[in-house]
Amino acid sequence: MKTSLRLCHGIALMGFVMLILTTTNVFAQKVVRLPLERPALMSENSEKATLLCVARAGHRILAAGERGIIVFSDDDGKSWIQANVPVSVTLTNIRFATPKKGWAVGHSGVVLYSENGGESWVLQLEGHQAAALMMEAAKATAKAFPADMRAQQAVANAELFVQDGPDKPFLDIYMVDARKGFIVGAYNMIFYTEDGGESWQLGKIT
Repeated sequence: MKTSLRLCHGIALMGFVMLILTTTNVFAQKVVRLPLERPALMSENSEKATLLCVARAGHRILAAGERGIIVFSDDDGKSWIQANVPVSVTLTNIRFATPKKGWAVGHSGVVLYSENGGESWVLQLEGHQAAALMMEAAKATAKAFPADMRAQQAVANAELFVQDGPDKPFLDIYMVDARKGFIVGAYNMIFYTEDGGESWQLGKIT
């Protein structure tokens, strides 16, 4: 009887340990994705957050910064309203091509777009997609120039970006107009768009 009880207790303990390990693993994987999946937390004191960049959209002033917070003011900074942002990563720069159409970039390879003067934003690009675009471009070049060692090295570099996940930040964005623009980031990342960010292409630094 005692042996059976010990066996039952042992099985129950093993089951409990496995449950804890499984839950911890799932939680750890979820944490990696949370900043890209979780909208910026709305706060009554959002204008007091750590804000890293500022821009104008017509007469409106906007500022963006840590945890995905973007705020805007229509009275020259006397009062601020927090915008709806779909991610909670640090945002490093914000630019407007027109008083209504604007873009913001930040950590995890994030590119955000607004068409209502920055009151709400949608995600146009993130780090997983950016790495996939790098891989696609590198493979196409390597296929076209199989003897070019630089092209083969570009594939190897792109593989590292894919393996690392969305940990590379975009640092700045420049919009020529409402359709053409460039984004630059760490590790020589540069992308461009010719359709207002609906699609992005890998640029080259020469």
